Amino acid sequence: MKKITTSNYLEVVKNLDFRTMPEAISESHQIVLEAMEDEWMAYNEVPEIRDMVDTYFEKLITFLPVEKSADNRILVVKPKFESRETSLSRKKGKQERSAYSKLHTYIRNAASESQLNKLHKQVDEAYGDEDISQVEKEELLKMMDSKSRDLTPAVTFTKKKLVPTENGYEYVNEEPKQEKPIISSLEEGYKLIADASHPISLNTLENAIEQSHKAGAYGIIQKRKLMQVLQERKEELFPEKYPKKKSLDEWLQEALNAQSQDELDALQAKWAADKDLGSREKGMLESYVPGISSRLAEAAKRKVASAKPKDSYDSLQSKPIKQLTYGDFKVLMEGAPGKKELVKYYEQAKTAHKERRLDAMYMKGLEDLYKELLPKVEKKTARKAKAKAEPKPKKFKSIKQVAYHDHFTDEEKVIKRFVAMDGKVKTEKQVKALLDTVNKLVVERKIRKNSHNAAVIGIAQDRLKAILKNMAAEEVTELQLDFASDTLNMLKKFAKQSKVYSTVLLLKRFIPMMGTSPDKAKAKKLLQDITRGLKTGAIQKSDTYYKQLSDAVDDLMDYLHNGFKYIPLDTPSLSGLGSLPEFAGLGCPDTDGNPCGCAKPALARVAATKKKAQLKAAPERKVKLPGSLAGIFTQIDQPGVDTKKNTFRLQGDIGKFLGNIERKEYAIALRGDKGAGKTSFLYQLMDAFAEQGFNVASFTLEIDKQSDLVQRMTQKFIKPKNRSRIQAASIAPDGIATIREAAKFFDVVAIDSFSKLNANQMEFDKLRKDFPNTFFLVIFQSTTAGTARGGAAAEYDAGVVIQVDEPGVALCEKNRYADADSMGLKYLVHEQHLQIENA
Repeated sequence: MKKITTSNYLEVVKNLDFRTMPEAISESHQIVLEAMEDEWMAYNEVPEIRDMVDTYFEKLITFLPVEKSADNRILVVKPKFESRETSLSRKKGKQERSAYSKLHTYIRNAASESQLNKLHKQVDEAYGDEDISQVEKEELLKMMDSKSRDLTPAVTFTKKKLVPTENGYEYVNEEPKQEKPIISSLEEGYKLIADASHPISLNTLENAIEQSHKAGAYGIIQKRKLMQVLQERKEELFPEKYPKKKSLDEWLQEALNAQSQDELDALQAKWAADKDLGSREKGMLESYVPGISSRLAEAAKRKVASAKPKDSYDSLQSKPIKQLTYGDFKVLMEGAPGKKELVKYYEQAKTAHKERRLDAMYMKGLEDLYKELLPKVEKKTARKAKAKAEPKPKKFKSIKQVAYHDHFTDEEKVIKRFVAMDGKVKTEKQVKALLDTVNKLVVERKIRKNSHNAAVIGIAQDRLKAILKNMAAEEVTELQLDFASDTLNMLKKFAKQSKVYSTVLLLKRFIPMMGTSPDKAKAKKLLQDITRGLKTGAIQKSDTYYKQLSDAVDDLMDYLHNGFKYIPLDTPSLSGLGSLPEFAGLGCPDTDGNPCGCAKPALARVAATKKKAQLKAAPERKVKLPGSLAGIFTQIDQPGVDTKKNTFRLQGDIGKFLGNIERKEYAIALRGDKGAGKTSFLYQLMDAFAEQGFNVASFTLEIDKQSDLVQRMTQKFIKPKNRSRIQAASIAPDGIATIREAAKFFDVVAIDSFSKLNANQMEFDKLRKDFPNTFFLVIFQSTTAGTARGGAAAEYDAGVVIQVDEPGVALCEKNRYADADSMGLKYLVHEQHLQIENA
């Protein structure tokens, strides 16, 4: 008969019915099926499991069906099952007897209760090691119970009494009486245990159970049952004194929830010392350790990589050492100007690690950084010593010539406001207001990392933060600001590189005077300033608005010297200024407020122009459509539904990321790299829709809904109050037809993933059209080119297309419903909030 191995096991057992075999063989078969996962990984990596499986293979050979020889003669093999008597007679005379036979003999020859108790433990161990079956164990326990009754006769007592005799009175023995047991039945014992609530009463019950057993009220099996119930009662009432024994599932759940490798190692030591766990259970737990360790290592790497510093090198100089974090030490070490400073910061990090303010994985990252930076710093220090010169300050890229503009940018306004603070007393509120302005511009993406003045803005931002920290530390509400000379000179240089045209500044003063009769002194002062600018060269003919300023000078001269009662509004070169909202309704008043009666009133001309334009407008003409078209066209301002009622926004950052959502053929297509976080983001979307009160159908077609991964993602991303609104399914028996049926009953249908339905992508668009009031959240597998597998049709049909890249960054590549607030945002899937880019 051929040998059974891992390669031919399934072929050998495909026709066997394990339900008719002994329980030990059936259980071993289930263990082998678990060990087969991931190409027999547990069998190859865990020696205990390999030895157990090999032993099972050897025993299984005896249960294989009879094979026929080549000449059709039946080979005689021993039967699958044989009676106990046959087995004993067959083994008689052999030197090595079975475990059952040995235990049977030991129990039969037992002479005391203590020997039976020891044999009871041996029976449990033999069953745990699979030396005896369940049936054999029960036979041995019954035999022990019977033996226990034979060894424990009823307790009797002898009592003497005084009786008269011929010689007087004498004591004689009374007839022996059988002592009544304290606990007469199991039911009575269960009731007494349930009523007990004090340690003394529980200990008394333990003695009573022992005495009742000796009195013959019940056998050893019933005694063990009562003792087990009594132990459970103790664990329930006094968990500190009697800790509850953990099961295999509880140990496994704790291992899966471990947050660090140290925690996992501690759990390994605990279950190794647990005497209630058998070798098979411990082997199964050990088989999970490599996978959990790998996951913890990857999580630690991501955590270290994602730790971003919040402060700059300069601002961290004043921060207390005990408050420094991993990100702070990283900034200090990277910004250290010399070897002395680098060594100092590294020693401080080691001290923080010893005081348990810094985790081991973070300390390992700082050690690697120190080894990387030390040669560079030593080389830099040697070069400085050779040059014997002071290090030059960092130069910023600047513009040598002054640039003129129509207006200042937001960056230039911030720099000018910051420079203006130097040497002045400012309150905490004023400093915070400027810092809030900078942060707001960063959030609104008006200041970016690649902006021309990003470096200068960063210096101002760090300086403002340091000022606020100093004011809080010194508990003052105002402070005289004194910036460093080199910093201030550099900022002033940047501030002077950009100016607004003088013509623009002067025209801004002139525009409010148009169409009015301004104060003569103000008009004269404006005319003098324009004349002075022409003489000094501040105003050049090459200026963009020189022609408009010349027209303004003519109007001012007419108003001041030629008897004009107002400054006209219809200056040819300034036409268009009068159409601004602030000039609407202005006429041509004189000094008394009455119409001047001039031949060219500005507003009269505008009104005449409007009237003339209206007369030339084309007459309205209605188009008569045939029946085939009349049914599909409506007037554009009559959509037929209340769009505001059908439009909403999800709560939290995920709502800001998606923008407005309309309940009309709405669908989201998710794609991305493997392991980037598509399924995690899908679970967050389901939770957000459930938060709005929608019922959600989740088709987890790639993972079984009972798997540990699905349960963990549910615990992490789905709020408890929303779980009753979400129903999960692991299969779609009829493919796309099952999805269509679910869309009739659910508000939201989530699919992971669409390729598992084996449907054409055109079905995706049909779902939207046939069920316009149902939201569809669908994951599409990506190709190496980064597009949805099966074609790009789904991306054209979906209203929203989201790409999820490693390490869990989601970006809307397409969003028909996006507004100004949601455009260009990035969502961090694992952190569950929007990404904020600093300047």
